[in-house]
Amino acid sequence: MNQKDQRRFPRFRCEGIAEMTRPGDKIAVRAPLTDVSAGGFYVETMTPLPEGTKLQVSLSIGRVELYAHGVVETCHPHIGNGIAFTQMTPQNEKALQSVINGITNASTGQFRQPNQAFTPEFEALVSLLERKSILTRQELMTELKTAAASKE
Repeated sequence: MNQKDQRRFPRFRCEGIAEMTRPGDKIAVRAPLTDVSAGGFYVETMTPLPEGTKLQVSLSIGRVELYAHGVVETCHPHIGNGIAFTQMTPQNEKALQSVINGITNASTGQFRQPNQAFTPEFEALVSLLERKSILTRQELMTELKTAAASKE
């Protein structure tokens, strides 16, 4: 059975920051997120942690911050780590589900009108806002719809 067949939850591309601390350590390792799921996340790092390493994690995705405990499941030298969630409060589970819902809603085009195409400049702006973790695509589209509705 390959690794993809072992996944219990679908993964979703996202941008954000993970701060990971080993129990007892005072210094957190910061790394960019590349994807997230209900079961864990993947970070890019040139110095990945060894498999089995237990962690306290803080994820910042857009305007959402969530906290959990996890364990390193995969280690790809000079590439990154796959981290599985091992413990999370109900409040943080809700925040994670909110992030996943936002990603899936944005990817299905829920906030786009049929046949609406965005200019390359607009797409570049959205990418910049997401990359800087200022606004997600969903948050920006919601703000734009609210602003347009208030002008009507």
